Amino acid sequence: MRIRLYIGVMMFVGTLVQIGCIVPIYSSSPDSRARQLIFVSEGYRQIPEIWERIWGLDMPDVATPYRTHGGVIWFQIRGNLPAKSLGRYFLPQRGVAWCSVAALPADRYDLSAARSIRQSLRAELIINIWRGVRSFGNRLVPRLDVKLNRLQLKNPILVASGTFGYAREMQAYVDLSRLGGIIPKTVTPLPRPGNPPPRTVETCSGLLNSIGLDNDGIDAFVAKHLPDLLNLGTSLIVNIAGKNTSEFVTMARQLDEFSQITALELNISCPNVSGGIDYGTNARMTAEVVASVRAACNFPIIAKLTPNVTNVVEIAKAANDAGADAVSLVNTFQGLAVNWQKRKPILGNGIGGLSGPAIKPLALRIVWQVAQAVKIPIIGIGGIQSIDDVMDFIVCGATAVQIGTANFYNPQLAGSLVDDLLSILEQESCPSITDLVGTILPSTVERSRCAQGEVH
Repeated sequence: MRIRLYIGVMMFVGTLVQIGCIVPIYSSSPDSRARQLIFVSEGYRQIPEIWERIWGLDMPDVATPYRTHGGVIWFQIRGNLPAKSLGRYFLPQRGVAWCSVAALPADRYDLSAARSIRQSLRAELIINIWRGVRSFGNRLVPRLDVKLNRLQLKNPILVASGTFGYAREMQAYVDLSRLGGIIPKTVTPLPRPGNPPPRTVETCSGLLNSIGLDNDGIDAFVAKHLPDLLNLGTSLIVNIAGKNTSEFVTMARQLDEFSQITALELNISCPNVSGGIDYGTNARMTAEVVASVRAACNFPIIAKLTPNVTNVVEIAKAANDAGADAVSLVNTFQGLAVNWQKRKPILGNGIGGLSGPAIKPLALRIVWQVAQAVKIPIIGIGGIQSIDDVMDFIVCGATAVQIGTANFYNPQLAGSLVDDLLSILEQESCPSITDLVGTILPSTVERSRCAQGEVH
């Protein structure tokens, strides 16, 4: 009985909306952040032309298709516009003095996959609201693109340095052009042979590695690998590591000649080389290397931070204040695997870095803490092996994520996650992935502790 009554009320409301008697409003406050849904009913068929005629503005700069329910299109409009003009063309005459309506950014929807808004719009029963986002013609595709200050990515799915080789090794398994970006093996100023074997050992729900930044050096990288990496059809983020600030700066300047590179990720957190985490465990040194590299090149800068520190928030703040565009959280946790019978460590270098599903709760905690305390975009890393893992990081505050250890046993994962993200957004009736970033709501007590950088 209740369900029937509810449906009846909704149908009645829908009828009133269609004939212009009422307008759904979130807020009529003059505050610039107030939101208002604008209802467009049958008869307004030349929407872009109307906008241009009234305000001389191109419609995508002003109005954004926000939801479509049963053929009814809802717009959110940004900017302060006279209510009289709005009433004449889009709202019933209501005598409201002003409408201050802060909309979603105008680029949240990709209209390339939809038919022109110029077609006839037919109002249907409001009951269709239940069924999620409806389309007119082809569907409105949710936006996956993300922005991390100066760094723009077509989607938030990246592959982590050291787990994807130089990408060519993975071309048989995944369409690389679909990924948000690729981060190849760490590059150092000179060739490094790496650590003695064994270099990896499987642990319970994880992988312990001690590769030691094995690579051929930056000159070989530029000559042998960079040309191919720049032609993969997606963003290239080069991960660099140095023993001191001077080496970081020298490499940044050398790479700055290649404007096609999207960004640099500073590896100041490798636990498997001597001095590898020195910069990442000291706020002053972190700020020094970030500021110096930013001054030496035109690339967006990502600081990859270590979890092997008492207060990650302090380090993230230092990176942010020094001009980092984003931080990657987190690199591996130091760990040890032993053969008790031989009384010796299993890895040739002794201690290694732990990654994989085992570290996910720890990585989530750090992402969440930093997101609460520092206004800097975060790239989440740690144990991601499914779309649910991706979404966990996003709601905790990560704008993008990196797939790491999972690439070893499921090289197709990163590509499939792009499709999964679209499905999630449609399921959630969400126009953009950025709308879900940091949407987990901590308690007041937890928020206070987090802001202070306390470890729980």
